[in-house]
Amino acid sequence: MTRNDLANELSKRGGLKVDRAKGVLDHVLAILTEVLGQGDKVEFRGFGIFDVYTRKPRVGRNPKNPQAGQYQIPSRRVVRFRAGKQISDLLNPE
Repeated sequence: MTRNDLANELSKRGGLKVDRAKGVLDHVLAILTEVLGQGDKVEFRGFGIFDVYTRKPRVGRNPKNPQAGQYQIPSRRVVRFRAGKQISDLLNPE
């Protein structure tokens, strides 16, 4: 599903015009981006949690050219999503 698809679905379900739904979606994504950029987490109860995770530095190799040796991959911050109970139950029914 693309951003446009999501805006169209929001328009249908929310009774909004498509342009208004795109605007709402853009504002929500801007807020999420800002909060995650500050290193905070965003939690939607039942849906999941977006948080910032710092990957440890590690040693890398080029699989196409193993003779080139190893190189250091520096640590970096990435966004991680952990699914909530509703999504986990939907994906893994008992």
